[in-house]
Amino acid sequence: MNPSFFDNADSSAEFSPASVPAIPRFSVSDFLSVVNDTLSYTLSPVEVEGEISSFKTSKGKWVFFDLKDSVSTISCFMTIFQLRVALEDGMKVVVRGT
Repeated sequence: MNPSFFDNADSSAEFSPASVPAIPRFSVSDFLSVVNDTLSYTLSPVEVEGEISSFKTSKGKWVFFDLKDSVSTISCFMTIFQLRVALEDGMKVVVRGT
């Protein structure tokens, strides 16, 4: 707790929503841009190890799959041309992202 905040508080003052700091609001595109920029700056490149599940291709050029461990799942996609090996459900893989 910040004592200076409470030392200066007027105990008779009523709570006002205007006194609460605003929560940032983003469009989906802006939010993804901020997340991607942050990850690129802090983690690039990164490798994630997990198991392939829900593998599928679409229109002969897109690959979709989930990468999971015992607790969490990440949904992934890429072009089929980026594949270096054939993937299938249950495979243990290391995925590199930049």
